[in-house]
Amino acid sequence: MRARKLLSAASAVMAASVLAGAAHAQEPNVHWGMSQAEVEATVPNARPLRWGRTEHGGQVRTVATQRFGNLDLPARYAYDANGLVHVSFEAPLRQCRDLAATLIAEHGQPLRFSDQVIVQLFIWHQPEIDRRLRLMTSPAGFCNLNWEPLAEYREHDLASAPN
Repeated sequence: MRARKLLSAASAVMAASVLAGAAHAQEPNVHWGMSQAEVEATVPNARPLRWGRTEHGGQVRTVATQRFGNLDLPARYAYDANGLVHVSFEAPLRQCRDLAATLIAEHGQPLRFSDQVIVQLFIWHQPEIDRRLRLMTSPAGFCNLNWEPLAEYREHDLASAPN
């Protein structure tokens, strides 16, 4: 029930944003395996970090701000020895509906949606750029968006997606 409310609220916010002329996400042209120098040359306002936490098999070594609709979210770019492996964003919980609405406006309804009682999970695929978008939100206080290599998750996502 909460899941339907979040999707409905996101759809309503999306409609209002479109009517108000909200800006679309300007996603930088990054791809898996890019070096830190390549990412920082491609991503507007990117800054290198001397030290970053380990995240999804890589170390965060670049930070930036990414616009999604009317939201500016902090971005973390993680690398392993082969280059870029993960990009993550955090939104304040109060802005999560706006973020979901922007993603729905940009990418359509999610391929997969799951309400796991305390966590809602939205998944989209961008096969043309080998990217999986995973939005996780919880009333417990978090709203995280992750860009992940689609090749690692495609089969699982398609097997568990509704027909």
